[in-house]
Amino acid sequence: MNDKPKRNKELLLKAAKALGEGIDPFSHAWLSENEVTFDECFGLSDAISVIIKGSLALKQDDRIKLLALGAVYGEPGMDIDVFRSQIEMQQVTKKLAELGKAKK
Repeated sequence: MNDKPKRNKELLLKAAKALGEGIDPFSHAWLSENEVTFDECFGLSDAISVIIKGSLALKQDDRIKLLALGAVYGEPGMDIDVFRSQIEMQQVTKKLAELGKAKK
């Protein structure tokens, strides 16, 4: 069984946590502590780069949604699916209000 996708996700989450705490996930200490291989280090670097570029390419509303979801992801007691639904409902409500104004 290939655990590479699971390991990549684990490293991304750990790197995100480290960055949020002001820790460099590419420092020798962090890489050693998390037993990151040479290939995993380059994969992590590439993944973070793609995620950043992808988020910058999003439309403003989608970027706000992404940032909101990222801020609560993994927080204790937070149901990410419920939060995502709430954000989507707000966006639908906003669009309906805009359509209502356009008809007037």
